[in-house]
Amino acid sequence: MPKKSSITFLRVLWIRGRFLFWLKTSGGSAILHVSPERRRGVSTPASRIPVAVLAIGLALAASGAAVIVRAVVTSNKIAEEAGRAAYLVRVIELSVLFSASLVLAGVAWWLVARLAESRRQLEQLAIRDSLTGLYNRRYFRETYAREVDRAQRTGTPFSIAMLDVDEFKQINDTLGHLAGDALLTSFADLLRSSLRSLDMIARYGGDEFVILMPSTTAVNARGALARFQRHLGEWRHEYAGRGLRVSIGVSTWDGATEVLEVADREMYMDKQRREITGSQVAG
Repeated sequence: MPKKSSITFLRVLWIRGRFLFWLKTSGGSAILHVSPERRRGVSTPASRIPVAVLAIGLALAASGAAVIVRAVVTSNKIAEEAGRAAYLVRVIELSVLFSASLVLAGVAWWLVARLAESRRQLEQLAIRDSLTGLYNRRYFRETYAREVDRAQRTGTPFSIAMLDVDEFKQINDTLGHLAGDALLTSFADLLRSSLRSLDMIARYGGDEFVILMPSTTAVNARGALARFQRHLGEWRHEYAGRGLRVSIGVSTWDGATEVLEVADREMYMDKQRREITGSQVAG
């Protein structure tokens, strides 16, 4: 009969960013390794803690499993030397150790999931405006640069619209900042409900907003803004009961146009026309 192998030694090592399991049996030895997943761009020590805990839990589970295997392999010898009762006690002890290891691994997995959710929330806080929930200026500038690069590579047009709430300063000065904040929040909701889900809306600063419309020609962009203006004409707010005047500038990439600068200039010109004529029709 072939000689049965038994586990005589188990050691867990951490070397060069990976766990090594050194397993020695009567028939020889083996080394197993587990490399924790490394996410690109994650370098903070806190992000590695749950992964390390998970690895430790898995190592303990492996240790418990190894000892159970050893007990099974050497069961005849244990039964002969200590009797059936001692053998059952040993199996129960090992089962408890193995179960505890699995629980620890489960807790570590839960911590990893919680960390991933916390990281997602932090990422959202980093790219969102805290008042309106729209994207912030920094993230818009990053997205705008990527869209310009994509348009230059593929020739696909895109459009930018800049919007300025004309009466915001007056509302802030007469009714207070809380009223102004409430108005901006409701205005942001109006923008979201009036535009396509693929359009990127950001608060550019103060009472200025910007819309990036991917794969959108000048005709389609002006059609989308005309729809928004119809919704704006029907919209009422307690701090702007008579309606809200919004200056709008729009520009479309044509291979050479500095889209954002042109849209900003068009918005400023529209604002000047409104101050002179009082018109609510965008130029």
